[in-house]
Amino acid sequence: TPPITVETQPVALSEGTLAARLIAENLPDRMEPGSIMRLSMTFENTDSFVWSEDDLVRFAPTDNNGLMWGHLTGGYVLALNNARIFMNGTTGQNEDHTFTFTIEAPSTEGSFTFEAQMIRDGSARFGPLVKKTIQVGKPLPPEETIDKDDFSYPDLFNSSLPNADYYISNKAFFFDLSPDKTSIPNDDKGQPLGTDYDTLIELLSAQNNKAGRNIFTVGGFVPWYIKYTSLIDPVGANLTEYEMEWLYLDIISAYNAQKDADAFGHVGLSNASVFQHDPLSGSYVQNNDKGDNDIVLEEGKKYITFYMGDFDGSSWANGAFPVMWDDPKRGELPLGWALVGNTSKRVPQLYNYIYDTMSPNDYFVAGNNGSGYLNPMMLMEENRPAGLPDFLNVWEEYNTAMYNKFDLDITGFFISGNSGITPLRVQETYSRFSPMGVGNHEGFEQKVVNGTPFAPVIAMGHDVSDSAQYGEELVNELKRRDFLNVKVVLTRPSAIVGAIDYIRETYPDLDFEVVDPYTYFRLFKEAGADGSSGSNDLIKKYDALKATEIIAVDGVADPGEWEDADEIIVSPNSADVKRYGTVWGSMDDEADLTSRYRVRWDEQHLYLLETRTDDSLNFTETGAQMYLSDATMLFLDLNHDKQGGRYADGDYALFMTPSGPDGQPHMFIREGHSAGAQERAYTDGDIAAVITDTGYTMEVAIPWSSLQVQPFEPATNRQIGMSVLATDNDGPNNWGQMMWAGDGDNQQYWADMTFAEKAGEPIDTPAQPNFPVTQQTPGFKSISEADWKKLSEGEGIDIELGAGERGVLLRAHSTPLSNSSTLRLKKNGATLAASGPAIRALMEGWSGGGLRLMLNELSSQSVQSILEKAAAAESAHVQPLSSVIEIGAASEDGKKTADSFPVPVNLSFDVQAATGAIPAYLYKIQADGKLVYVPSKRIGGKIEAELLEPGQYAVFQYDKSYADVQSGHWAYAAIRDLSARQIVEGEGGGLFRLNGEVTRATFAAMLARAMGIKPIEGASFPDVAEDSWYAGYIAAAKQAGWVTGESASSFNPEGIITREQMAVVIMRSLQLGSTNEPHGAHYKDAASISDWAADAIRAATGLGLLKGGSSGYFYPRNQAARSEAAQAIFNLLSYLENDRPV
Repeated sequence: TPPITVETQPVALSEGTLAARLIAENLPDRMEPGSIMRLSMTFENTDSFVWSEDDLVRFAPTDNNGLMWGHLTGGYVLALNNARIFMNGTTGQNEDHTFTFTIEAPSTEGSFTFEAQMIRDGSARFGPLVKKTIQVGKPLPPEETIDKDDFSYPDLFNSSLPNADYYISNKAFFFDLSPDKTSIPNDDKGQPLGTDYDTLIELLSAQNNKAGRNIFTVGGFVPWYIKYTSLIDPVGANLTEYEMEWLYLDIISAYNAQKDADAFGHVGLSNASVFQHDPLSGSYVQNNDKGDNDIVLEEGKKYITFYMGDFDGSSWANGAFPVMWDDPKRGELPLGWALVGNTSKRVPQLYNYIYDTMSPNDYFVAGNNGSGYLNPMMLMEENRPAGLPDFLNVWEEYNTAMYNKFDLDITGFFISGNSGITPLRVQETYSRFSPMGVGNHEGFEQKVVNGTPFAPVIAMGHDVSDSAQYGEELVNELKRRDFLNVKVVLTRPSAIVGAIDYIRETYPDLDFEVVDPYTYFRLFKEAGADGSSGSNDLIKKYDALKATEIIAVDGVADPGEWEDADEIIVSPNSADVKRYGTVWGSMDDEADLTSRYRVRWDEQHLYLLETRTDDSLNFTETGAQMYLSDATMLFLDLNHDKQGGRYADGDYALFMTPSGPDGQPHMFIREGHSAGAQERAYTDGDIAAVITDTGYTMEVAIPWSSLQVQPFEPATNRQIGMSVLATDNDGPNNWGQMMWAGDGDNQQYWADMTFAEKAGEPIDTPAQPNFPVTQQTPGFKSISEADWKKLSEGEGIDIELGAGERGVLLRAHSTPLSNSSTLRLKKNGATLAASGPAIRALMEGWSGGGLRLMLNELSSQSVQSILEKAAAAESAHVQPLSSVIEIGAASEDGKKTADSFPVPVNLSFDVQAATGAIPAYLYKIQADGKLVYVPSKRIGGKIEAELLEPGQYAVFQYDKSYADVQSGHWAYAAIRDLSARQIVEGEGGGLFRLNGEVTRATFAAMLARAMGIKPIEGASFPDVAEDSWYAGYIAAAKQAGWVTGESASSFNPEGIITREQMAVVIMRSLQLGSTNEPHGAHYKDAASISDWAADAIRAATGLGLLKGGSSGYFYPRNQAARSEAAQAIFNLLSYLENDRPV
């Protein structure tokens, strides 16, 4: 219940007027005897006097207060009615200030009064008098809980029942029928095949007859998520959910029906029967410049626009649009919002709201496919059912009226579905009612029609939450195109703004501009038919030479067959891959994978040669999963129409691997068809391979006769679309792939391959000009006989690794290594030191074979990738102060890799000077970019650590900030440092919660991390669940003798740790004896210190690990705040590292 507030008159002073308003509090109704509760009271300054500590503005109890205050953030407590909480900072008029403190309940039961008021000491009390009676006693019995599942619907958004009210009010006819005439629907298995479909056609035909020359609406959507599709009925259904959507669209469109698509995710819409009567205006006007601006086409600049969808159904528009629209970042960037005019009849209130509240950076465009979701190609007479006339002119009239009403000139997204490329006649129709532009992802016959540009759209950005990751995805697309038209779905403006800010900060040299859709289409048209400004050649070219004789497919790179063919290099550092291609997954350097391809042709075959070097070959898959193995994919667009990512007639992807688990080569094909892609094992071609320890050579011959879904014959100077992709499996969680040109199935940026008779210019200069081009495995220096002799005699040797050298090779020797010997590998300021026992233990693991000991410096490209991943994973700014190194051990042939070092090795770094006071420590780098803090020592300009785990390591500056921890706060340095050491972390929302509570389990874990104690298995206390996150830490702390629990059977892990308990645990961790100094005699509240804590408090404060308040109180039984716990741990570490009080 809220407290009683007695308002008082403002207090007039010569400097201004004192007045306040209580705006928030958390006073309890009940407390247990002796319990402590943290409070916060927030007051607004409602008049002219500026509050500050310098002016003695404070918060204080009155004479009637009956509860002891404590844990003040500045101030003092002398008695129940004599306490003050001091101000921190200043609070001006209409600003607010929060006072935080604790109250302690008396040990006896009864009713006690909390009463307090703001005060200016020396002048007067002011503001509301806050009063509340708090009952102190045993807790009330728990309320009976009610299972929420008994009173809720788990998937309410996808319930279509509320939608019926609108359709009933408009006298609609309801049906539930499958559009697929090739499958028996799974909700009526006994019906004759085609019954549902035939019934649907009868209904549509009848409604078409009634509609005359009008477009009519079909509400709802095929319920693919519960019936009719292969998702739910994989045995009986023939169509996927996407195929079903497009089939249904085509069927109803042919009868001049548009659908109000209440699609899965936001199906439900309530009370539209009422809201439909919200009156629409006769016309609307966009509150923006419609692209009438000074932006001009600049050479070398890239342009991006965002289409905000999908709102082609009233339920989506009503449920999702306002959430996106009310985002606080809306208006910071120009965005194109999709409106589908037919939804205005069902949710008119949405249209009134958004036109009233739009900013100059909000632009409205028509969504798919204009004023209604309908496939206009199905309105052409040749696609209509027999007897129905051509209806494109009616569609044009309908859209013209809608576009004029809502001031629209652009169709942001056009879905052609099963119709494929949009024919010229439909383009001409759209050019008349959508003159400023049309976007599409499947393609058009012409890029500009009647002055209207038709531009491709790429769908990327569904429900984006990680702006940095989305920024990287946008950069990958921007690098290969000058114009990027992005369709996002359910993505808030703040996520887009964050992504653009990330790109500008991370890639300052990338010249791009976010523009509105009007400006985008204008510049796109001005740039030329392909959307290129002419400053970049965005499409890779390749000349495939005709073979002078039939190539023998034997897995041998015969110079006579291949020497004059141009070479394609696919590797992480290939110029072509960087400029035209895409890299996914774990691909760090040339040793991970370098594939060199050559292509030739004749009238019967297309030939492919691959020579690959790979530091770890793994042939694990065949069939459709072949891309997860070491394999190659060859992409072909024989029609050279390069339309979107849909495999239509003439499109192919061939998978090939030199070996499956059975030791035999395999091929697989994805074959495009007008009705969708089909996949199968491919046995029509020839494949052969020769596999070595460091890679393989593979030859493939593909007969043209097997690629005839659409008739095709190769001919000199004919062009097709083509690309190659190499996949790399280096073991668990270490997979990647690289595409030479393009970004996967999207054909637009595949290379243009021309069938040529004579050799042209090489496409990517080989590292070695003579054929065959090969790359040796990066070098491992062999240990000389002289060096081995030194090691066997107990000496240390230093080996400096040069460019391209990754480590050393040690082979079994008759003379054993001495236990006192040390091998030190050095590279760019990093030193890996392995003792004789460490080397011997590793070599024994290979059964007497040779040993590769690795100290490899990662490339600058890999380091940049690590920094980007780390920034996202850690939510911190990280900067390397050393080289980034990978250490490891493997057998001489590379087939066995050490998972750990049986005997620790020493890794040290020469470290650059840190910037300011930013913490810098040694970290191990995980594959996902996560940095794991490694305890280490600082000796001079070096940081070193003893390690048992191979992996990637570096010294990083690690700067993590929290919105509620300012640089002037007394615990700022401690929290910053412990965050870098991963001892403390925030509590969500970018906050640390300085005054938050610390449980006993949390403090045990913090201390264990700080002292380098790892969690252990085993029970510790009966009330500590073994599967809890803290169980291992508490067990380790108990084993170390730091914690004993509140009793033999109870640790109370969720209990809040007090200041005196914290002192005891810290001093136990130090294992220091005590002196005879009087117990806490210098604290005013010494009498309240528990006997069992007195020695620890005296010792901890004597060492500077803990401090009391400025008023001379220690507050032993106050709950420790998160800021206090962090400072105490920081002080402990400083003491241990510096061997002196802090």
